Parts: sequence; structure tokens; C-alpha cells
Amino acid sequence: MTAPSSIDPAAFCTTSSRPRRCACGTRPGPAQLKALAEYESVRDALALPMLDVTERLASYDWQVTEVSRLVMRPTSVMTDDLRALAPICEAA
Repeated sequence: MTAPSSIDPAAFCTTSSRPRRCACGTRPGPAQLKALAEYESVRDALALPMLDVTERLASYDWQVTEVSRLVMRPTSVMTDDLRALAPICEAA
């Protein structure tokens, strides 16, 4: 999985800097499959760290000494997400 800090914003954008349609139009083919694979990779890189920490907290599978670190992790993950998405917002 790609780390959020190394996400290529171009995976979200077309040459006109508008958000990419994940299906590249309605025609099936190699371009559509490539766009869907890029979307999946970026989506996973952004979503999985948050899901991991949420699952860990919800499972109560932690020690009292580590809960403060776990509670702070979503803030760090969201900061990574915003950094990865900032170029898209600036281009809009």
C-alpha cells in the first residue's frame, strides 16, 4: 500500500486539473481499468490507516498506557489525507 505522503495527486486529476471520473467515461477498456486501479490504490492509502486505528479502538484490544497514542492517531491520519488532497482543492 502506498503511504499517504507519497500519493500522486495526478491520480485524481485529468490534464485539465478537474477531478478524474474514476470510470474514464462509460466505455470499458484499458483506460477505464487503469483509472479504477489508480482510484483503488489512492482510496486504500487514504482510508485504511483510519480504518485500522478505528478498528483497534473499537475492539478494546489496547492497554491503558497506549490509548492516548491511539486516540491521537486519527488526527495524524486526517492531516495526511488533507495533505494528499490539497493539490486537488487548489486546482479546482
